[in-house]
Amino acid sequence: MNRQNKETRPYLDENISVEDFLDFYWLKVELQDFCRKKGMQTSGAKTEIAERIIHYLKTGELSQAAKSKKAPAYPEKRKKAASMSLETVIESNFKCTQEHREFFKRVIGPKFHFSVALQNYLKANAGKTYQDVVDHYYQLEEDKKKGKRTTISGQFEYNTFIRAYFDDSANKGKSLQDAISAWKEVRSRRGDNVYRSASEAE
Repeated sequence: MNRQNKETRPYLDENISVEDFLDFYWLKVELQDFCRKKGMQTSGAKTEIAERIIHYLKTGELSQAAKSKKAPAYPEKRKKAASMSLETVIESNFKCTQEHREFFKRVIGPKFHFSVALQNYLKANAGKTYQDVVDHYYQLEEDKKKGKRTTISGQFEYNTFIRAYFDDSANKGKSLQDAISAWKEVRSRRGDNVYRSASEAE
């Protein structure tokens, strides 16, 4: 049975317990605001930001990795699209810049975009080449045509919930607004944010 209840959602500050923090859903902007006030890094995936906060709530200290870093005196020079080639190596700090979009659009076509699946591939494959990125992009497109679903990362709870909502035959004919309303109801409660059909919730 779902352990969620209608307990009031607590305020996210240094007084919140780790248990309450883990039991409620938080928007990424809320997590970033907490970090900003505490002088912690606000960048990274939602799960990474949450881990910094949990460490702080447990110890009252900022981990070395959580501390904000001052911006360099001179902005990092971006690599121009014209200087890229299929032999260019994926860097460990790869960013989906406009220059990278220009390059891949030139190679693949105007429909190219950095999907979540492609971004995950780039993060996990530093050292490979842009040719590998192009090959993986086409593989993802082929999988789509075959009806194969991409895996949604755990941090994207909203997307996972909405997909599961529409997979439930009981919601056939319902609108996206209905799904969003159901999501808002679940995320306001204590517990996980997993979609459950009426029979599972009993």
